[in-house]
Amino acid sequence: MIKYRVKSAGEVHEVMAATFVQGEDLRLIGDGGAVVAIFGSFEWLKVVPVVTAPVVEGDPSTEKPELAGE
Repeated sequence: MIKYRVKSAGEVHEVMAATFVQGEDLRLIGDGGAVVAIFGSFEWLKVVPVVTAPVVEGDPSTEKPELAGE
């Protein structure tokens, strides 16, 4: 998914979408083809880098070991 910022009607909106289509209006499309936002008019569109949180791995616990698909 990509984070988009869209300025429309003087307000900046942040939308997560997979892609966008611009025709009569701007449509932001999510995973699976669902429309997640429609803008009839807009001043600008920016792609914003998505910052992901680092994965923190804890110490493995031996109190309740999980089965390892044997």
